[in-house]
Amino acid sequence: MAPAISTLLNTILVALNAANTPTPFDPGFNITAVAATAKSLPSHVWEFGTAIEALLELDTPKYSVFGPSPFPVPTLDPAAVPALAYAQAKIVLGTGAFALDNGDGAAGDPASLGVGATMLGKTNQTFADAAAGEIEYLLSNVPRWVNGAISHRADVAELWADFMYMAPPFIAFYGADSDNATLLETAYIQFELSLELLPFGGSSRTQARYLSGCEDSLPVPAAYAYRSPVFLRGHQPRSCLTILAHGIDLPSLKNAEHPILG
Repeated sequence: MAPAISTLLNTILVALNAANTPTPFDPGFNITAVAATAKSLPSHVWEFGTAIEALLELDTPKYSVFGPSPFPVPTLDPAAVPALAYAQAKIVLGTGAFALDNGDGAAGDPASLGVGATMLGKTNQTFADAAAGEIEYLLSNVPRWVNGAISHRADVAELWADFMYMAPPFIAFYGADSDNATLLETAYIQFELSLELLPFGGSSRTQARYLSGCEDSLPVPAAYAYRSPVFLRGHQPRSCLTILAHGIDLPSLKNAEHPILG
């Protein structure tokens, strides 16, 4: 076999393996140990939600929003998907405001469990009902800032950088799965509304939280850490196509100047 052809075939095989094998490349540290810690360390709802998303993207990336065909969400056996097995064990189901968890006073934190609940809902109606209940609660019962941004807190209108990672991506994920263009647009708009008061490049005091009319400071790296994954989802081509396919006319979206939530 000619060397050029052999090299090409090897390259193709490596690419195919990378697309179907979790952690096909060496990150330079023990990723298995990191994943184990991510599963054992969480004790709060937002930590569980973040771990579920991370495990999904790490162990079974083809089922995440970065996969080749994430929507509609496939019917999967939770026992065969580590992230879903973890989600099934950690999500505390309820109703209404507590559909996914009581959130310890946060309206946005339980939404971090929404992607896991939506996926589990394909085989368990109780989880499907909980995901639907969480959407209804977020959009209809949570306080809003004066510009219309949904509050991260349940009792008063407060904007947190945390919210951008937890709620809008779930709203968009649910909307894409249910073929609901209104929810997709709502997710996009909600991120933009939060970004008005918590902008990238703003002062350190407006990077993380905006509390009941008063700016509050938190470490800027934490604020960036919450928002960066949303931007990654936004510039993932399939996420853009998902929204554009629904006919939403958002020029800034088409120019890829703003994040789209997947």
